[in-house]
Amino acid sequence: MTWYSLLDRKSIVVRTEFIFVSLHNTNFCLKKAVCIQIAEIMPISCFSIIFPDFSLGMERALSFVVFHNSVLFRAYKSLFQYKFGKICIERRVMFQYNLIHRGNCPDRSLLMNPKYQIVADTLRAGIQSGKFQKTLPAEQALCAQFQVSRQTVRQALSLLEAEGLIDRRQGSGSHLRRQREPAAPSRRSIAVVTTYISDYIFPSILREIEAVCAENNSAPLLFATQNQFANERRILQTLLETERLDGVLVEGTKTGLPNPNIRLYQKLMERGIPLVFIHGNYAELPDTLHVLDDNAAGGLMLVEHLYRRGHRRIAGIFKYDDLQGRQRFAGYLDGLQEFDLPPEDGNILWYGTENRDRFLTKGFPDSRMDAILSTCSAIVCYNDEIASRVVAWLTDRGLSVPGDIAVVSFDNSPYSEMTVPRITSLSHGPYNVGRLAAEMLFRHLGGEPCESRLVPWTLVEKESG
Repeated sequence: MTWYSLLDRKSIVVRTEFIFVSLHNTNFCLKKAVCIQIAEIMPISCFSIIFPDFSLGMERALSFVVFHNSVLFRAYKSLFQYKFGKICIERRVMFQYNLIHRGNCPDRSLLMNPKYQIVADTLRAGIQSGKFQKTLPAEQALCAQFQVSRQTVRQALSLLEAEGLIDRRQGSGSHLRRQREPAAPSRRSIAVVTTYISDYIFPSILREIEAVCAENNSAPLLFATQNQFANERRILQTLLETERLDGVLVEGTKTGLPNPNIRLYQKLMERGIPLVFIHGNYAELPDTLHVLDDNAAGGLMLVEHLYRRGHRRIAGIFKYDDLQGRQRFAGYLDGLQEFDLPPEDGNILWYGTENRDRFLTKGFPDSRMDAILSTCSAIVCYNDEIASRVVAWLTDRGLSVPGDIAVVSFDNSPYSEMTVPRITSLSHGPYNVGRLAAEMLFRHLGGEPCESRLVPWTLVEKESG
């Protein structure tokens, strides 16, 4: 068994049938290793990787490679998936390193690069250093310089052309491309503060945020407030003490109520740290960017849909302590007024963060729901999570959806698909609030002018109403 140390990310030539990679001492197994691309020279019969203690510090360099037996190959990239807590993240990692021997060296001739690779590496270094300005030397000159055949030179030039460094033109040689690939953006530290992490639609939002961060050579620092002011305060204080912080993507806590932590947000802004809010914002922070659902338009859209289907008495269930709930209620009222339908206090049911869990586990106040059922033929729900619970409550009582009462909702989440019958719901279609907000933040950090935006809804009709 032979040990090598990994120094830099240039190339790796390994003589092995089995690889064991170790970071630290604790055990943590890689969930899956796939798409190993073998570019040279012989196939391998077995390839296995284990990453102990692979924490959220995803950019740590590998410490050791252990290998044995005698198969020579070059590994370039691996696309793998690992699991940390409840969050699964896919990441593309360059698996390219130089090896330095630390004792008991095998036959070094087996570790030599093929000749065309040596030619390509030398020419690439010359291009990157500015040694070559417009063209590379002619093939004949390269053959003489490297003491190789013309076929070897052409293999090397084909590799450089595939990498986008040169254009080969018959009769005029190999020309350097004028437009070089842009350098990777500087690594930034981005905090992501949401109310929840693994609940409801948040995994899809966070997945898109993480993807945009990866595209911009950054990794998010993730926090969850559980929609509690005290948790939000502790998180904001932590961010203020963070030595380097480039930006914050944040879903505010109880955005439908006055927030005691506004001053902490203002302190972040005074430090020059840009904030981009999702789902809700604060009137006290008028200079911040935000990406919000067009909730008022959505509420009106659902009422109009129900009205077109013959419903004239339409109830509503809304969340009172988030801006989304208030805006969706405002759109619901606009819809009733648009079609001259009188709103009734008894047909509107409110809930908040503190009684959300009771709503979802123990159901709704029977007296209030009985009153709604006695007078209404349809219900507009704050989101799919609530709507799925409403449908279950109605089904348990022997009522038919939509036969006895129709149910419609917001978000077109997996809840709307898993419920029987499936729930008619509003969707953002191709838009994801997390991706839009993250892209906006990186544009802003890059100096581009940005404007807040409302994300439109599209109605997805299903069986519930």
